[in-house]
Amino acid sequence: MNRVIEETNELADSRQFVYDGGLLTRRIDRRGWVRQFTFDRFDRNTAKLWYDNTSDAVADQNRRNTEVEKVTATKTDERGGR
Repeated sequence: MNRVIEETNELADSRQFVYDGGLLTRRIDRRGWVRQFTFDRFDRNTAKLWYDNTSDAVADQNRRNTEVEKVTATKTDERGGR
């Protein structure tokens, strides 16, 4: 799919991107902070979870912030697209 999994700037600081089934599920910034994304069965983003580091994200502990997206309805076009 040719997706970016890591970017490094001129100061040798990098950020990483993790995908699952084509969806961005985790982004680790240059400070090591983690933003994790969850999706429903229709691949709609349902939450953004923030952690100080990867260990906390894996253990789902010490969340810093949570943004929840509530999806109540979806409309499709005549061909079934979203």
